[in-house]
Amino acid sequence: MQQKSARLQDQTPTGTQLQYINIEMSAWQKAGISFNKYLAIAARTVQKSLKNEFKVAAEKRYVSEAKVQKLEKGNIVSTTDLGVNKTA
Repeated sequence: MQQKSARLQDQTPTGTQLQYINIEMSAWQKAGISFNKYLAIAARTVQKSLKNEFKVAAEKRYVSEAKVQKLEKGNIVSTTDLGVNKTA
């Protein structure tokens, strides 16, 4: 088990005293992945474990649409739909 060591300064009436404590690393740190990747994996795991009635509502939250609008003199001239992207 990997541990990090942290140094704390403790103010006492007689002066400053240094203490060392061991802090365990998180599971995602031990696995060598970023916190954002850890959150994405956790979110996918929760989505897959949902009952069917709740999956539909969860999937709707991860749909994004992208459009490109061409402007001339502050007015919209044309709009191009780039499609729907599911990020789940």
